[in-house]
Amino acid sequence: MFSFLILFLLFLSIEAHIGFVYPAARYPPLDFLQISRTISPCGLPQGRNPYYTSFAVGRPYDLTWTANHDLHKGGIRMTLLDSNGNRLQQLFPQQTNLWMSYPERIPVNLTITFPRPCRGCILQIERQALDINDTFHSCADINVEQFLQNTDQIQCSGNGRLTQSGCICLKYFIGDRCQYRTDCEDNSDCLNGQCVTDSRPGLIQKFCYCDFSFFGKNCEIQSNIQNLNDECFNYKNLIDRNSAMFKAYGIFNPDCYDQRKDLNHEDFVYSRLIGVS
Repeated sequence: MFSFLILFLLFLSIEAHIGFVYPAARYPPLDFLQISRTISPCGLPQGRNPYYTSFAVGRPYDLTWTANHDLHKGGIRMTLLDSNGNRLQQLFPQQTNLWMSYPERIPVNLTITFPRPCRGCILQIERQALDINDTFHSCADINVEQFLQNTDQIQCSGNGRLTQSGCICLKYFIGDRCQYRTDCEDNSDCLNGQCVTDSRPGLIQKFCYCDFSFFGKNCEIQSNIQNLNDECFNYKNLIDRNSAMFKAYGIFNPDCYDQRKDLNHEDFVYSRLIGVS
């Protein structure tokens, strides 16, 4: 017997997230690492088998990251570090120790050209949170070579086949270097839903948006709640979307959350059983 849970993670004090998408962030790819609470310079130590993204000197690359909240004030900067975390060069803005501030929403991509070879190096991005006197940071392990080898692993991130006209990506990978993952390519991959594209960079660029009552990576599971009086997750039987029941349904109704588990003094999880099979 398997139980399906719907979970809601609420990170109450962490609102200025930043985390690399491309190049791939250190694992696990967390986007809420604060300098005041985590180790420098990356928030995470390098793993035993780190993944290195390779770049060529002098070639422009479109780097992307998540930056999902705009509640904190401040700018961003990007720095190239050696394998020990020592600063080699600030890449953006190019004036050392300065930050690039934005009056509106912080951008989530930037074209960068690496000026020098650098093997076993670290690319660090930082985001200020001036109102709480803190900074968020994320790192990617990279190799910058004078010239890149023409292999599928190097040129196409190991997720595609290199041809004379560029990379032909495997299923569920996109991008000029097959660097972005997807959960679907088109609507046919979503059994009971539609394939949609995220408007901002994320770890998954395209995903299935499921029809009402379905869930799962490919919308392959349907809730089997049979109780007609269930005002929370009776997906199978609720038809009238104009009813008062629907307007206070599921995740919109606080009374539908059965369990609360405190993770620490700031973070907690709500959960509710929505189906049993």
